Amino acid sequence: MGVWIKIVVQKMQNLNPVETLREKYSGKNVLVLGIGVLGGGVGSARFFADIGAKVVATDLKSAEQLDPSLLRQLQDLGVELKLGGHSKEMIDAADLVIRNPAVPLDSEYVQYAKEQNIPVVMDAALFVTLSPAPIIGVTGTRGKTTTCNMIASILQAVGKHVLLGGNIHGTSTLDLLYEVNEKSIVVLELSSWALQGFCDFAVSPHIAVITNIYPDHLNRYTDMQSYVDDKQTIFAYQKPNDILFLNSEDGFTSKFSKKVVGKVGLFNKKDLLQKIELQLPGEHNMANAACAFGVARYLGVSEKDILSSLSQFSGVPYRLEIIAEINGVTYVNDTTSTTPTSVIAALNAFMNKSIVLIIGGADKNLPLDELVKLFQSEKQIKDVVFLKGGGTSKLLEALGRQDAVVYDNLEKAVFAASNKANKGDYVIFSPGFTSFEMFKNEFDRGDRFNQIVNSLNAKN
Repeated sequence: MGVWIKIVVQKMQNLNPVETLREKYSGKNVLVLGIGVLGGGVGSARFFADIGAKVVATDLKSAEQLDPSLLRQLQDLGVELKLGGHSKEMIDAADLVIRNPAVPLDSEYVQYAKEQNIPVVMDAALFVTLSPAPIIGVTGTRGKTTTCNMIASILQAVGKHVLLGGNIHGTSTLDLLYEVNEKSIVVLELSSWALQGFCDFAVSPHIAVITNIYPDHLNRYTDMQSYVDDKQTIFAYQKPNDILFLNSEDGFTSKFSKKVVGKVGLFNKKDLLQKIELQLPGEHNMANAACAFGVARYLGVSEKDILSSLSQFSGVPYRLEIIAEINGVTYVNDTTSTTPTSVIAALNAFMNKSIVLIIGGADKNLPLDELVKLFQSEKQIKDVVFLKGGGTSKLLEALGRQDAVVYDNLEKAVFAASNKANKGDYVIFSPGFTSFEMFKNEFDRGDRFNQIVNSLNAKN
């Protein structure tokens, strides 16, 4: 932990964190390194602009490649935009650098800032350090958002003041500093990249959750172990009275358990199978619910209240979300599916249904073996419609289907799937790959799917 960070943390332990940051950074230069295609840097820029800092936001992408509405928000706040590249001159002018998770830890600009003794922090880690409230941090490869929302809904139903943030779409973590107090409970979704920032402060959440571990982001990590190492940060700095919740069915649980300083809580989807019927499909959602159940029980919520809340939980947009039924065909949006594992989970969630699958996108260098096996053995897959992308090309080669029709337009792909589907079938949009070759991000991709399906509905 750097000297600057130690001093600030010591000052903030007894002061309002917003006012302390205002005192330190009003009139100072804050550089937001990476706006991001999801706009992750916008919240940080807004927060520091609001407390009087002179904010510069920079991104490698050009204005044409970024969401114009996000850029307008920044300009309206008086934030200076420097797009199409970073520079050392920007770093030199900064009193503080806020690193967006999309900016790699080994970025030459991050390393240069550290060499110049300019503090580099990440928003979620900074929030955790300043928050007077206990933190529930949730990481894992799949199920993070759903689990966070389940936990939050249970606690809210019993009257707790709950704040939801981190990697939750549409939220700004630093803005939660305006609302948080000692009686709050904060639930944060934490990606592997966001967790890198926790090392700067040597902090971990009081209650940590790892939903599961599967191969992911191997287009950015050199190997699987590097990815796992970042995930482990969620419990690396826990104290003896803290707790880590692990999925007893996950292959990494025993390895993690041996490294924990605090307590360990195990969850298993089988714990709830006889107790509740969820509105959400799929065994993976039962595992998410079991995790939320374990966390809530640890916090003293009764089993009756937990089961009542979970039974009413209707899900999160973009995750196996049923959009419409048209002429007896059900359309399902699972755009946040960016791994082969998530496609498998989607297919298993609609077991015994006849499925027309829409799949494809950019490659993350993930193993395809299990998905290929499922495709070759799964009778419920009536047909597959392929979307253009580097990952799609690899999948087609693995399937021996290089002659398959590949669509470079989502509208044409949805229409093709619609034509292949009959009454009683499910058209499931579970891409299994990232969106960046055709869309701004997975939410842009999901919104476009919804628009197309709704246009089909309007015609019938």
